[in-house]
Amino acid sequence: GNISQINTIVREKNAKAVIHCGDFGFLDKDSVKNFNEKNLKYYVEHTSCISFKDKKKLFENMDTLKDNICKNFILSELMDFIEGKKELIVPVYVVYGQYEDVSVIDKILHKKIYQIKNLYIVDEMNTYSLKFSNSDITIRLFGIGGGYLDNNLFNNGDGEYLHAGSNCHTWLTIFQLGQILMTADQYEKEMDEIRLLITTANPMKKALIAQLGQALKV
Repeated sequence: GNISQINTIVREKNAKAVIHCGDFGFLDKDSVKNFNEKNLKYYVEHTSCISFKDKKKLFENMDTLKDNICKNFILSELMDFIEGKKELIVPVYVVYGQYEDVSVIDKILHKKIYQIKNLYIVDEMNTYSLKFSNSDITIRLFGIGGGYLDNNLFNNGDGEYLHAGSNCHTWLTIFQLGQILMTADQYEKEMDEIRLLITTANPMKKALIAQLGQALKV
């Protein structure tokens, strides 16, 4: 959610682009009410948008956690970037993570309600190629967002379109795995092309994700 940190790192490293592997902070002002208590507690524990001292106070009374956050805190800087108060200074290629609001993702990708300059969501439908002036190599990005949950592979949750999720918890589905293969079939791999698969799910722990990488020729 602390999206401004990306710009800080870009300046420190003189980066030309950023690849982000999820839990970017796809939340808006209405997202707090979409969390269940378990997911909200987990998110608050890990966000850098709220100080450790404030987190400790928030957790003293779980019954008022949502109300206190709504009144006094933000869980993500996303709206600042949507409203143009802040901007990404280089292209950022991102897959959505396991703790995002699927309704916000839909507003960006499908409903086109939200737009952020220099932000590119890589998913089963959208692939991007990166070229650099000092190299003949092309980097082709494929991506699939959300966590890997065996019992939810056929469950779309509250997602209205391709992306699945509920209670600000997102996961990938079998349909998305099939769609990314169909998308990849539209692009013949070139001799000077390097392919990358960006995921939130760990291919070292989830064999199906590792097999997906092989099928995509990454």
